[in-house]
Amino acid sequence: MKKTYFHALATLALLSSCGDNRTNGPDGWYDDEDSLAISETAPRADSTLYGTMLESGMGSFVLRTVKGDTLELRREGSNIAGSTDHEGDRFAVIVSGRDSNDPALEKAINLTEVEKFSKDYTIVNGQLVLEGDTVEIEALGPNGLKATGKKIHKLPK
Repeated sequence: MKKTYFHALATLALLSSCGDNRTNGPDGWYDDEDSLAISETAPRADSTLYGTMLESGMGSFVLRTVKGDTLELRREGSNIAGSTDHEGDRFAVIVSGRDSNDPALEKAINLTEVEKFSKDYTIVNGQLVLEGDTVEIEALGPNGLKATGKKIHKLPK
């Protein structure tokens, strides 16, 4: 019985010593000095907010985020891809001054319109990525999507 207990204790000690004993930080990357090269290449958090447009006017854009918050944003100087004519359309937005009393819409992409022409897309930090190509949207509307990256995307083709 003593031998079994000793073997179990030795096995437990051996298993607990496995690994490099480093702990991950809040962003999922190692925090110690040895990880400097890793953390420099760590992916940045996506700054895009997603939600449904509740209202849009000459100077404002109201969005209900997927978390349920309602944001009233100033619209001056913003870059909006697609129409803001249809309340209820889904949008991906970048907001400047998010922590201030006067947040502004910096960039918006009408996802409802993008999805009419492509299901193979993602949004990263307010940038549309089509078929793995990060693009600038030149035109987005009821008749199609035209965007330029490594190649020119015209949808529908």
